[in-house]
Amino acid sequence: MPPKNKAVADSTSEWAELRHTLVAMQETIQHTIQASIQELGESLVQHLGHLNQVREQEDDGENDNPFARNEQNSELMHQIRRHQGQERRDNNSNRWELGFEVEIPEFQGGVRGDSLVDWIVAVEEVLEFKEVPDDRRVPLVATRFRGHAASWWLQLKTSRSRTGKAPIRSWEKLKKHLRQTFLPHNYDRTMYTRLQNLKQGSRSVDDYAEEFYVLLTRNDINDSLIQLVSRFIGGLRPQLQNALSQFDPTTLAEAHRRAVAFEQQARTPSWNQFGSKPRSIEPNGSPSLPHSREMTDSSHPAARTTQPSDDQSSRRPPPRTSALRCFNCGEPGHRQTACPQ
Repeated sequence: MPPKNKAVADSTSEWAELRHTLVAMQETIQHTIQASIQELGESLVQHLGHLNQVREQEDDGENDNPFARNEQNSELMHQIRRHQGQERRDNNSNRWELGFEVEIPEFQGGVRGDSLVDWIVAVEEVLEFKEVPDDRRVPLVATRFRGHAASWWLQLKTSRSRTGKAPIRSWEKLKKHLRQTFLPHNYDRTMYTRLQNLKQGSRSVDDYAEEFYVLLTRNDINDSLIQLVSRFIGGLRPQLQNALSQFDPTTLAEAHRRAVAFEQQARTPSWNQFGSKPRSIEPNGSPSLPHSREMTDSSHPAARTTQPSDDQSSRRPPPRTSALRCFNCGEPGHRQTACPQ
């Protein structure tokens, strides 16, 4: 029986200690609440006192100037109208954007580098037009991945998560991974080599200019405007280069326009100064001058043989006579062994 009484006494002491702790916590909470209420009341009193002082000052001002309240009300209404007018102007300035449905094009992936470069250019134009924040560009662009590109993006996110790498949140970093994956090997070097070796050849100026502009977008070059014009002119045919050297164009558009004009002028048949007939074109591409009948007759070999002039016939030496003479009959033209006598 004594051990049982001891356990009961221990449990009683524990309950008493717990009750004492709860009572102390309650007193502390009550004290904190009372202090908070007192501080709140003091702050309210101070605030009300400040408001009373402001009202007294306003009453004094109204007594001095009876139109003060009306002026304050008119100023307040003016500010409200001005704010409403600014909001209305902002809405009108943004209203034109509601008529455009611009979406980011889909990207399927693949091994053609030109498709990726063109897609990146289109995406950047849309992001700039929509003013998409930097932290929202990657999630927005990733929603337009399809096919191979969608599988690649899912695998890339999974592999980075498994290796403990941070997710891709920068658009520049996403472009870097896209170029590493979907551009062919040595793509940049190949595009630069094509730009360096670009020549017009037998193509028209428009076809040459189109490829020139495309290769400019494929290469990251830092040439000045004058250097670009020189690069463009250097790929034209020599005849066009010589013609453009007389004008010294300062922009690509001017060089392109003048080259097209010279090309069209070269295709138009030119007129000579002796008559209204155009000059004929030789097989080598150079125009031939018209010849008179005498020049044609004298230059043609058949004319010289079939129609000899009197001077040529008089200058022709007489035919030679045979030097053989017969010793039997004394007649020329045969030998003694063949003499008919």
